Amino acid sequence: MRRWLCRRRRTLAAGVVTLTVYAVLLHTSRSPTSPRPDISFHPSPPPDQPRLITLFTTFGADPAKRQTYENTLRLWSLLGPSVRPILYYSPGRQLPGLHELARSLGWEVFPCPDVSPTPGRLPVLRRMFVHAQEAGARAAFYGYANGDIVFDESLVLTLRALRRHADFSRRLMLVGRRFNYRMRPNETISSLFDVTLRARQGMWFMSTALDYFLSTYDGYPWRDIPDFVVVRIGYDCWLVAHAIDLRIPVVDASASVTVLHQTGVDGNEAGRQASVMDRFINHGLAGKFDYYIGDAKCAQLRTVRTRHDRVLLKPVLQNPCEDLYHRRNRSWRYSGCLIDVDANQL
Repeated sequence: MRRWLCRRRRTLAAGVVTLTVYAVLLHTSRSPTSPRPDISFHPSPPPDQPRLITLFTTFGADPAKRQTYENTLRLWSLLGPSVRPILYYSPGRQLPGLHELARSLGWEVFPCPDVSPTPGRLPVLRRMFVHAQEAGARAAFYGYANGDIVFDESLVLTLRALRRHADFSRRLMLVGRRFNYRMRPNETISSLFDVTLRARQGMWFMSTALDYFLSTYDGYPWRDIPDFVVVRIGYDCWLVAHAIDLRIPVVDASASVTVLHQTGVDGNEAGRQASVMDRFINHGLAGKFDYYIGDAKCAQLRTVRTRHDRVLLKPVLQNPCEDLYHRRNRSWRYSGCLIDVDANQL
């Protein structure tokens, strides 16, 4: 009897220890401050598989935004080896030391293929897209984002899901809304998880102010668009409206891709604060068109990311722009299959 009681006590003690350890691990895994694994540790793509995306940007020469640009350089490099980051610069519009930092973090640095004739010497979006597609190895996607825009790992998860779907191997444009986060002076964002946290603290911005544009290699006629310049208003809605006119599937990825705008002292609409000569340069190039169709809400498709990291692509069945499509004799629905990809298995 005494032996049986001793064995019983040892069994109960072992059970208590096991439950205690399990509770501690469960609490740690659910703690909001616990670190999440960086996507930069994902293995490189196989040699026979193209890189996921070539993503490029350009910086200004405002010394007040140096820390913002350093954050962008660091965080884009953490997206992993499947992302090829490129920095374009205009002569006289670069801060000293950023090129060296970019190269040390794995970026490629090139002079802008073309700039505007205005005193601002602003980079021309079309020429940067063409150069990015011609320079280096082939990628599944190509994209531009403003220099104060950063992403978390959701960008890579969404693009991997889209790449697995054969219907979008050629024609596709992807856009999305951003979260505005007011940066403190010299505030550093050091990890992708910090991007997620700050996005939760920020405010979702309007769907007509788009700061990034992604497409497949042949997904959008970048060579044929006007010579729009970046960091100025008036071209983002035109790009979306033009894609819809050409019956290119446009995806609103706002629900699956976390996009953070590092809002500085110039505010959330810095492009409107430019000099009179530069401010409306894109309006003159775009001409008259229906700005309403350039809203991200007019996209024919939208992405959804579930709690279990499944990336879904669904048609927008109740599109607020349906009447505008019909008025232009356009079909606004896309009849392709839906994506239902478990991002954890990519």
